[in-house]
Amino acid sequence: MNKSKKIFIAAEVALACMILAVVGLMFWGTNETEYKVSVILPDSDNGKWDAFKYGLEMAAADQGADLAMVSTEGELDADEEADLIRDELANEAEALIICPVFGEDLEKELKKAAKRVPVIQVIDQTGSEENSGPVIEPDHYEMGEELAKKILEDQGQNLRGKKIGILAKARDSRAMELRKQGMEDGLNGSGAAISWWQESPDPEYAETFFMEQVKVDIVAALDDSSLRTAGACAYSNDLRGAVLYGMGQSTEAVYYLDTGHVECLVVSDDFQMGYQAMTEITDRRDSFFYRIKSHTVPYKTVRRQELFLKENQDMLFTMSQ
Repeated sequence: MNKSKKIFIAAEVALACMILAVVGLMFWGTNETEYKVSVILPDSDNGKWDAFKYGLEMAAADQGADLAMVSTEGELDADEEADLIRDELANEAEALIICPVFGEDLEKELKKAAKRVPVIQVIDQTGSEENSGPVIEPDHYEMGEELAKKILEDQGQNLRGKKIGILAKARDSRAMELRKQGMEDGLNGSGAAISWWQESPDPEYAETFFMEQVKVDIVAALDDSSLRTAGACAYSNDLRGAVLYGMGQSTEAVYYLDTGHVECLVVSDDFQMGYQAMTEITDRRDSFFYRIKSHTVPYKTVRRQELFLKENQDMLFTMSQ
C-alpha cells in the first residue's frame, strides 16, 4: 500500500472517530446537565391538575429533568397558548409538554415547535379529528360509554321517558366530542332523550343557566370543570331535581361524590398521564433517534360506597398532592 493511500485511510478513520464522538455527546451528554421541560396547562393552578403535576414531578425527579411549570390563570385561547409556546422556546426550553386548547392556529404553532424541540400533548382538545402529534390521554370514547353504562345500571337498563342534559367545557374539542359520542352510543336503545348538549357556564352564572334549560332527569358532566360547576348546583338544590353523573379528577369532584351530590364518578389516571408524558420526553432526550409515542392511560369508575376502598387509596393520594 503506497504512502498516500495510508494517509487517506488514516484521515477517514479519524473522521469516523470524530463523528462517533459527536453522536455520543448527542446521546449521553444531555444527561449530565439539567434538561428544561416547560409545561403549559390552561388554568394551571386548578385542582384538576394536581395528580397530573404530581406525576410530572415524580418522573422529573426519577429521570433528571428540570420541570418548569408555566403559571396561567383561567382558560386560555389558542392565541394565548401559542404566545406561551413562543415565550418558552425563547427562554430556552428544551422540550414542551402541553394541553392544547381548541384552534387551528395553535395546531400550526405546535407543529413548528416540534421541529425545534420534543413536544408531547396531554388531553388533545384541538378540533382535529386526528391527533396533531403524540398525545397522552385516556380513551375518551370508552369513558363516555362507561358513564352511560353506570346510568343504565342505576335505572334498571330502562331510561324510557327520561331526559338527559350534557355539559362540557371546550364542547367542540375532539376529546369532548368523543366522550359525548361514547355516551350516546352507550345509551342507544335505552329510550333516553338527550334534551341538550351545552358548554358549561361560569360558576357564578350556573344557577341561571340551569333555570334556562329544559328540565331534565339526569345531568352528565363530561369533564372536571363541568362536574364541579354542576356539583355546586346540586349541593344548593339548583339542578331542579336532576341526578348528576360525571367525569372528574379533583378533590372537589371527589367531595361531591362523597357527599352524595354525584352518583358516580369516572376518573382518569392523571398521575400516570403526567409520569408517562415526562418519561416520553426524557426518553427522547436520551436517544436522538427515539420517536415519541402516544399512550392511552387507564381510568376507573368510583361510587360513593367504594371511595375509600384500598384500591382507590393511590388515586386519592395523588389528587391531594
